[in-house]
Amino acid sequence: TKEMTCISRIEYEEAMLTAFKENHATLKWIENTESPHLVPQYGTFFDGSSLWYVNEFCEGGSARSQIDVGGGVFTEHEVAAICYAVLSGLV
Repeated sequence: TKEMTCISRIEYEEAMLTAFKENHATLKWIENTESPHLVPQYGTFFDGSSLWYVNEFCEGGSARSQIDVGGGVFTEHEVAAICYAVLSGLV
């Protein structure tokens, strides 16, 4: 299809099973929701110790990667933009 996708993995230990279930449920909800404010999810699966998910590739990366690249600090304007985008996705 020539679409760029991103494959991400979250590793879990036995003690983190509740967090896994919550994350998996959230990703499944996003996968079945169409919104211009959500990154399209194409699938999730669990292989025994890791949750894998496939979503549309975002050229700018995640907010976490932006924190790492930017030295751990966002400007007030960047925080406002992120908050606006997150809240728009909840509507």
